[in-house]
Amino acid sequence: EGEVELGEGLEEETVCMLQRRFRCNMKPKKVEEIAEKYKIPSNAPFLKAPHTNPEIWKKLDTKAKSKDVQMNKTQTNMVKAATAFSKIFERMPEGQEKQMMKDGLTLLAQSTRQVSYLRREKQRFSLPYELKRICDRETELDDDNLYGQNVSKKMKELQESSQKEKSYKRPFLERSQNYHPPHQNQKRQYKPQNQQQQ
Repeated sequence: EGEVELGEGLEEETVCMLQRRFRCNMKPKKVEEIAEKYKIPSNAPFLKAPHTNPEIWKKLDTKAKSKDVQMNKTQTNMVKAATAFSKIFERMPEGQEKQMMKDGLTLLAQSTRQVSYLRREKQRFSLPYELKRICDRETELDDDNLYGQNVSKKMKELQESSQKEKSYKRPFLERSQNYHPPHQNQKRQYKPQNQQQQ
């Protein structure tokens, strides 16, 4: 990676505030208290972290569930931050500063969405082989569910597809197992080299 390009500096007071926030490990209780101040707006119910669909959740092992709970909490805090910034955004007059806030919200929103895909990737390792493809990005992602709607139908389709794939491979594997190349059953015959007559 190349060197990071630096931009215009910030006021010293702002830098000190950011250092305290970015470099310290705040107590979880304090973080929860801050997050609780920012409720989901009644007309923006999508501002929340999606939950793992129950159909997928019951397939995960304990370790995968624990990791997902932690990532869900982190994602929830990101959404809470977006809610706080949105309240400032709507009070700002049009201009460069409002555009900067809009850019910040865009980056935060896209980062939150990427966390959803990352949660899927973490869960992929815990799912049965025939269901792993449900973690692909082609699978729907909505506001409430990490795997969108109709996940049961999608799971059934993947399982049926896996069964068909196995049925296609079985005859070939059986033929392969019954085939023995000649050199496996017969010893190679070595002929001695012709000796020169004395």
